[in-house]
Amino acid sequence: MGLSAVYQDVTLANHLSVAENFFMGSIPKNRFGFVNWRYMREETQKELDKLGINVDADELVSKLLLQNKKWLSLLRRILIKAD
Repeated sequence: MGLSAVYQDVTLANHLSVAENFFMGSIPKNRFGFVNWRYMREETQKELDKLGINVDADELVSKLLLQNKKWLSLLRRILIKAD
């Protein structure tokens, strides 16, 4: 297992949803090449719920508390390393 730094400066796109930030750089597409929004929302919500992070996957990041932004940033790093 590798290490990944999580800095205090949380780098997230505030104008996007939690799910869009979660999948930033690896947007899932369906067989027709369109963004698979349902998959993005469901997978994001599943991971948030699994860790007990009480955030809606459709919520704009700009509306999140700093603490939840940090959790989202950390979760993204963990899952990127897992791939």
